[in-house]
Amino acid sequence: LIVLGGWCWGFNVQGLDKYHIEYTSLFDQDLKDKISSRTVYCISAIFTVVLLGNIITFTHAKAGIPSTLIPLCLYVSMLLLLSWPRSPFQHARYALLGALQSSFMSVFTGVGFAHVILSDLLTSYSKVFADMYSTVCVIMHSDDRHFHDHVLQSCRTDVIGVVVASVPSWLRLFQCLRAYISEPERKHLLNALKYSTAF
Repeated sequence: LIVLGGWCWGFNVQGLDKYHIEYTSLFDQDLKDKISSRTVYCISAIFTVVLLGNIITFTHAKAGIPSTLIPLCLYVSMLLLLSWPRSPFQHARYALLGALQSSFMSVFTGVGFAHVILSDLLTSYSKVFADMYSTVCVIMHSDDRHFHDHVLQSCRTDVIGVVVASVPSWLRLFQCLRAYISEPERKHLLNALKYSTAF
């Protein structure tokens, strides 16, 4: 889903650029910090190749290869691509990290439109984050490095997985409460109520 989200992001940026919609002003960005759709497509293509290679390896793996090793390789390779110092999308990485930091700090400094959009995006991915945690949990707790139902079930009901899945909703909840403090309107409390039930 993260890779698909990257392709959709590129499609959106391309459409906004085609119709000369200046979205950078909505997100409080400088024009020089603007990320082109070509860069987003390049990032998405690289991640798609890595994901497809991982899926093909998983489906054709021999019986002796631990089944948990292949998803672990996917996560490690994705992290290496994201953190590679001279990567072609280094600028996009810093923009994303800055936006995440700004969204988490918005609870204390004030909530803007960009913070709401990014936090809503994170809430859409909360199940993905929980699944990623479950995969890592299974890898760490499986004795023979294979997926087993009892280990997977134990990891899915683990408190840490629930917290990982709840962090985006907590962020939106606190943003709604902060927005209510700044601008006491009923809609902020209703939104806060909505996100408080997401746990």
